[in-house]
Formats: sequence, structure tokens, C-alpha cells
Amino acid sequence: MMPVHISEEALKFIKEKVSKARKNDVVVYFAGFGWGGPKFGIEIADPNKNDELIYEDNDFKLYIDQMAKQFLNEVNIVLKNSLFSGKYLSIKGSRSC
Repeated sequence: MMPVHISEEALKFIKEKVSKARKNDVVVYFAGFGWGGPKFGIEIADPNKNDELIYEDNDFKLYIDQMAKQFLNEVNIVLKNSLFSGKYLSIKGSRSC
């Protein structure tokens, strides 16, 4: 299984979001290319049949789509805060990110 590291703040943020959404599936996905290389997103969503389960606890399951898996050696999720958009999750784990 792919190594997954979730900061304490990010874990709390995810658990709050899935509780409010009353869903427990979260998907990391490839979101295209930018100046720094590949970009990734994360959302509460039903996984596709080809998405791979990479983490689970009592509150949620984390999946990765096949395209994101091609770029990521591991998944590191941290919570960031933007003056303009508020709190958001950041995904890292490839050589180019």
C-alpha cells in the first residue's frame, strides 16, 4: 500500500468535512499540470471502480485515482490557510511537487 501521511490538523479538517457531508469516501485525484508540475486535488466523492484504497480509519476511507498514482510515490496531506480562500488541503508526494 502507498505510504500516506496526514497532519493532525488535516486529519481533523477531513473528519469534520466527512461528518458534515455524511459520506466517508475521500478521493485524491490528478488535477492537471501547473508551473510546478502535476497538481492534485482532494474531495469527498464516491470512488471510481479503478481508484485504489490507500488509507482508512473509523471515520473515512481515502482513495487515489490511477492518474494521480502515476505521479505520487506517497501521499502527504497538510492543512493550509489562505487569506482569500480560507482553509484547504494540500497534497504532496512526488519528486516534482
